[in-house]
Formats: sequence, structure tokens, C-alpha cells
Amino acid sequence: MTAGFGKPMRTAGFLLLVSMFFVALWLFVGKTKSASSGAQQPSIPEAALNRAKDTNYIQRLAAMAREQSRQSMDAVKTQNMLTQCVLRVRATLPKNADASALQAALEKDETWVKLAAQEKQQRDEAARLQAEAISTVRQRMQAEAVMQKKQADLQAQKSPKTTTR
Repeated sequence: MTAGFGKPMRTAGFLLLVSMFFVALWLFVGKTKSASSGAQQPSIPEAALNRAKDTNYIQRLAAMAREQSRQSMDAVKTQNMLTQCVLRVRATLPKNADASALQAALEKDETWVKLAAQEKQQRDEAARLQAEAISTVRQRMQAEAVMQKKQADLQAQKSPKTTTR
């Protein structure tokens, strides 16, 4: 009697296997369609969302830092030369000369006048470069915040709306 059930059981098993294959195929196709439809929506690059990953921004800041360092070294050299100038002029003054006499003598010294003007120019340039660096960082932070908001809005549009009560 068991011989009579063999062929129908194999056929039922085969049909079950084929139907499972089609169900798995249907699930796989459905997942790939949803994944490909999600990829079609605009995506914001990671560098726009995180300034630490923006190589152009990092390189620009590094260049500004190098320039500030170079300017600092130049300012130190100028300060040292100004100090030498003050010591040289002070040596020519009488021992009981006050600060106003020293200042008057320094204003007559061509080297000191040129160095003082150079120092003022260096300070102005350093202030300008610092303001430019601050502005660059501020603008990048603002742009990053805008991009993060756009990314949040895109993610909110992707996810289904749920209401809670």
C-alpha cells in the first residue's frame, strides 16, 4: 500500500519545493526593488555632512595654519630686532633718561621707525588672516548644519509617517 503513496508524495514535495522557490524569488525581487528605489532618491555626500571628512576644507585650514605660523615666526624676528634697536638707542642715552626721552630718541632712529611700521603691518595681516580663518570655519559650520537638516528631511520623507495617540 505504501507504493501507492510514493508518486503523489514526490509530486507534492516537488510542488512544495517549487512554490517555496517562487516565494523566495518574489521576496528577493521585492527587496531589491525597494533598495533600488531608495538609491534613486538624492543622497547628500558624507563630506557635506561632516566637515572633518571634507579634504578641501581640511587642506584650506592647514594652509591657513601654515601661513599663520610663518607670520608668527616673522613677527618674532621683528620683535627681536625692535628689542635690539631699543637696547642700542638706550645705550646712547644718559643713565637717568626717562621713557619719554627713550621714545623721542627711538622716533628719530630710522631702523626703529621702519621696524615699528613693519610690526604694525604684520599685526594687521595676522588679524586679517585670523578673521578669514574664523569666517571660513563659521561658513562651513553653517553649510554643514543646512546639509544635516536636508539629510534629516530626506530621511523623514523616506520613513513612513506614523501617528501616536
